[in-house]
Amino acid sequence: MYEKGNFASEKCAGILRKYKVMMEEHNIRREGVKKHGICNLPICKYDQNVLEHSCLATYLGGSLEMTYEELEPYFDKDWWMMMLIHDSAETKTGDIADDGSKAGIDKDKEEYGFMCKFVDGFIKERAENILSIFRKFQKKKDIYYMIDKMEWILFAGFLTPTECAGSMEFKRMYYKLTNQDEHAISLTGTMRVVDAMVVHFMEHTHDIPGRDIFVGLIETMYLDIDGAIPDFVGKLY
Repeated sequence: MYEKGNFASEKCAGILRKYKVMMEEHNIRREGVKKHGICNLPICKYDQNVLEHSCLATYLGGSLEMTYEELEPYFDKDWWMMMLIHDSAETKTGDIADDGSKAGIDKDKEEYGFMCKFVDGFIKERAENILSIFRKFQKKKDIYYMIDKMEWILFAGFLTPTECAGSMEFKRMYYKLTNQDEHAISLTGTMRVVDAMVVHFMEHTHDIPGRDIFVGLIETMYLDIDGAIPDFVGKLY
């Protein structure tokens, strides 16, 4: 395919194939699933797409690593590439809620298989490193899991003052609330999506190193958008 003397190469083609996958992420919004038969309604007037999420999560992680020396030991070499491409499989599966459902478990398997194919062509050591980091990420017990969830919290939180952020009423009226949704509503006393997401984060990150700094981000976000830290945050600490 690539004649001698040309600069074009199979390696270049591999990079461009991956680039096109990343471009596809722009068309996958953060709520809804196209493969497993689940379709959640939009929770925001502004639908964040997967590419935006991945880029913002990578920025957030980089900012944390470069701001807090105590967090540096928790970041692996090549973590940024893993974070940038961690949701690439959603171009095939769509976005599936992290609620412990069978669809979510099946998605984890599909995502790992997709990631193996995605890193094919990378330098072997780097590819293996990315897959190792991704396996840790999928266990939902490390700093990358917190970064992933924190980005979505901040995105929904900063939309709240513009009235573009979502309300759980959308799901209640047109679909159905999950047990996780009902639990969050009972704790927060609100129907705001950002509050429900904070409950999920606080309850699932207790044993992860560096959590205090992420809680600080949550508290600072609330001071920014509401002028006060809600009581339920302290109760979940």
